[in-house]
Amino acid sequence: MPNPSPEPALPSRIEAGTPDAPHCDSPECECIPIEAFEQLRWITWYRSGGTVSPKEALEIYERNWRHVDQSQLQPQERELIERLVRTVGKGILLV
Repeated sequence: MPNPSPEPALPSRIEAGTPDAPHCDSPECECIPIEAFEQLRWITWYRSGGTVSPKEALEIYERNWRHVDQSQLQPQERELIERLVRTVGKGILLV
């Protein structure tokens, strides 16, 4: 019996803008720039900028909520958190 050919190797990472990049408008495909949100930047001080997925952003906010100065949240960051809770968190912020 012949050996089946191995599965083709999948790329470990697909860069946005390449022909193989997924095209999607869902929240899972969004990249949230850490530097654009003051409190997110504050609670991810150990990172050197970059982006996070919506799921990762919500997890970071939830895990570090005690360090978020809610009185300093800018409207766009407050809207981001509300949207993340609605779309990723299914309406619940676990803090």
